[in-house]
Amino acid sequence: SKFGSSIIQTRLLTFAGSSPLLLIDSALEVVSMVRDQPLLVRSLVWLLLPFVAHGQFYGFCTNGTNKLDLVEDGGQPSVDLVLVQAPLFSTNPKIGDKLGIFGAFHTALVFSQGKGIDQKYWTLEFDITSSSILVGIMPKIRGNSLIWESDARFCLTEGLLWGRRHWTQSFQTVFRLTSAQATSILQDFVIPINRSKHGQRPQYQLWRVGPIDKQGHVAQTFVPDITCADGVSWLLHHVYANMGVKPSPGFTLKATATVVNAERIELVNTTDPDEWRQVFQFYEHLVELGQNVSMIEKLWDIVRLVRHEYIYDTNFGMYYRIIGNRFPWMRTEYVTYDLVDPPVAAMADGTGIRTLVV
Repeated sequence: SKFGSSIIQTRLLTFAGSSPLLLIDSALEVVSMVRDQPLLVRSLVWLLLPFVAHGQFYGFCTNGTNKLDLVEDGGQPSVDLVLVQAPLFSTNPKIGDKLGIFGAFHTALVFSQGKGIDQKYWTLEFDITSSSILVGIMPKIRGNSLIWESDARFCLTEGLLWGRRHWTQSFQTVFRLTSAQATSILQDFVIPINRSKHGQRPQYQLWRVGPIDKQGHVAQTFVPDITCADGVSWLLHHVYANMGVKPSPGFTLKATATVVNAERIELVNTTDPDEWRQVFQFYEHLVELGQNVSMIEKLWDIVRLVRHEYIYDTNFGMYYRIIGNRFPWMRTEYVTYDLVDPPVAAMADGTGIRTLVV
């Protein structure tokens, strides 16, 4: 582990003045050298996150719609609900499918009706509403305040976003629906969740915190994640449990989880000035990674800060101190997701704390 980490640091520092693309290429070269260390490979992608994510800014739901323009089918199933997945950030041509090697995938759903030239698509995503995933893991600093903007919502867009070739990891029909059933999904499930106001739950939570066992799996979850895959899980559960539609035989939802390794966590007393000062300084350094400092300074801070000292639970508004964040400090894991209801604690009837002041 120490040898592998040293290789990564040396190889990335060699490219310290390079673009994010060259940094990724350098990382892939490292991967080829350490393929027999899967935990190292899975951890490597998040060393690159601040660089790669800068190349992936987008406006959330700029062309969204609140309805499916379906042809009535008289109760005969005519709509496919399709699970689609693609490597993270692959809409950026400079990045392409590179992050797929790390098990990092974006998950969404597609409604499809018709065949041939008459076939129509609508893409449904659950994602952070800000312009970049970085916003969800780095607070804004205003004076002595840490301000989080992590709203997570559904977005329905007409068409098959980015085309069929984009969805290289998965394009699997999960449910066969009638037009009335497909429409009810929006009215009874998606729109109610999207009624949440800014700052209300659900909030995007990238990190899943818990101990990683020798096989690289999370043995227990201390802080749950809420990402694109969770929105998909909630919706599929609604179709199965509340609408009584059976999924395709043998279907299992697998998606990416980003795990922070921790033996245990301790709730931070944010009213204690000394404790809060340490939390503030940690995130202050993290935010500096995205500011105008040299690439070498950024890389040095990434290597240091990748050992998580604190975590913020965006849905409960609580900070935790991480105890025992050992290698692999964090990693991506392509795992099975249960189909579950949205957790009550993550819905808009409770509001987490968005701003804390030193």
